Order: sequence, then C-alpha cells, then structure tokens
Amino acid sequence: MELFLIVLRNIFSDNFREVFNEKLIPLLVELSKQQTGMEYLITTLRYIAETSDSITMDDIEKKLVPLIEHEKRGGVMTLAETLRKEGEKKGRKEGRKEGEIKGKIELCQELLKDSLPKKLANSLKQEISELTKKLEELAFPKLQPAAV
Repeated sequence: MELFLIVLRNIFSDNFREVFNEKLIPLLVELSKQQTGMEYLITTLRYIAETSDSITMDDIEKKLVPLIEHEKRGGVMTLAETLRKEGEKKGRKEGRKEGEIKGKIELCQELLKDSLPKKLANSLKQEISELTKKLEELAFPKLQPAAV
C-alpha cells in the first residue's frame, strides 16, 4: 500500500526520478521477495512506465532488475519487452497519422498555387491552419499537470 501511495503522490513531480531511486526501488525489491508480490510489482511498474516521463524501462532494467532475485526477473523482463512493443506500435500509428496530415497540408498548398476563387482559397488556408494545429498536437501532446 505504501508503494502505491508514493507512486500516486509523486508520479508527476519534477523529482520523481529521485523518489524512484531512493524510495521505490527498495520497496519494489522487498516486494519481489514475497510470493504474491511479483504481480503487484509488475502492475506498479507498468503504471510507472506508462505514466512517468522521467522513468523509462531502461531505468528499471538497470537499477531494479539486478536487485531482484535471478529466478524472479523474468516477469519484469517480459513487461519491458511488452512495453517496448506497445511503444513501437503506438509510434508507427502516430507516424502514419502525422504523414497523412502532412500529405493533406501539401495537397492544400499545391492547390493554392493555382488561381482559385477567393472563397475556395480562404477555405484551403483555413484547412491548412487546422491541419497544422493537429500536427502540432501530435508532435507536442499536452502535458499532464503536476500532482499536488
């Protein structure tokens, strides 16, 4: 319970990396030694990896995995591989969406090179503006507010 409360309280704080290293790693190691603790540990690590921008699976692999008993490391390593695959899949999907939007922008820009009625030209300019906003949102997603 203490582990989860620390994560929730600090996941969006600027010093989460420090909290992870100093408070969470010792608790996670202790939890890994308990029979039913590995499932809880995996769930907690998944939450951290998917929520925190300051802790990566590489951090977990380098700092936590060596401290876990050898025969119990498999679950953490499987989680790391699963999260990497999910990240790659998400990246490809976002890349396709970005390419689609860029293609639409280029098409609108090409159409604007022709002499078009003013109303149609303004409509294309508006479309370019909206597509550019979408592209910026994909490239720079809104940050989540820090936990209080």
